[in-house]
Amino acid sequence: MNVPEADREFEALLDYLKHSRGCDLTGYKRSTLMRRFVRRMQEIKIDSYGNYFHYLQSHPEECSALIESCLQRVKFYATDVDEAALLQARQGIYQLREVTEIPLHLLEKYFEQTEQGYVFLT
Repeated sequence: MNVPEADREFEALLDYLKHSRGCDLTGYKRSTLMRRFVRRMQEIKIDSYGNYFHYLQSHPEECSALIESCLQRVKFYATDVDEAALLQARQGIYQLREVTEIPLHLLEKYFEQTEQGYVFLT
């Protein structure tokens, strides 16, 4: 299968964010992520995922800007000494045991089931 260059660049970008920045976005729909990344790239005048990848490597603060401007639909305010717990909360991905008390109609309306768990949508 011949994967277009943009798709390979995008996957490399997601892999970098996951393994180097601890920001696992694989629970989100690719089309949604791509739209939001493009919007952020337009804001800073970058024309490709490959160039954005290099920009992220040399501008560590951009990861936070990306998460706050294109990926957040709901803002949660929390404090915790455990940075890993805060990162999980920011991603909005929950395991089945964490959503069992949510009524089914609300679970279906506000969450998407993925391989990683239930992703909060709005």
